[in-house]
Amino acid sequence: MKTTVYLNKNAEEYYRRAKEYDPDYSLSDATSEGLKQFVEKMDAQFRGMTEICILDGTEDRLSTLIYGRMVKFIGKKLSSYTVEIGQSKYQYENLYLTKKGKYLYQAGEDIEDTGELTSRFVVCHTLKELREKASPSLLMQAGNSVGEFLEELDV
Repeated sequence: MKTTVYLNKNAEEYYRRAKEYDPDYSLSDATSEGLKQFVEKMDAQFRGMTEICILDGTEDRLSTLIYGRMVKFIGKKLSSYTVEIGQSKYQYENLYLTKKGKYLYQAGEDIEDTGELTSRFVVCHTLKELREKASPSLLMQAGNSVGEFLEELDV
């Protein structure tokens, strides 16, 4: 298959620098390597993903009524963190990686005495956005399991 590839100014600079390291390095080599790395990264991310259903709202478990909605998506759970904030009252957080490579952050409260469970979620497009929402404990646990939260420095 023959395809014409156009490079933007930033890519042209990287290609020029690559040629300095290896004069025989071709644009075809660069494209092939980049595509391979991208596909391998995506394959690794999506391995183990399943359909997940979560609550966005409040559930009264004593009457089995739900106020809000149930939502579903394809993803995998990266981490979960729960802390007791009172007698029979808990705050929890869950972090998921979606099939599109975004982070779904879910947080809520579970009050065992009343049977009330509340849950809200937000989709974060970047790690910076996620760090503003999630607790350090949740992120540390996720980082330990998948290494996703290590920042690659461009130095």
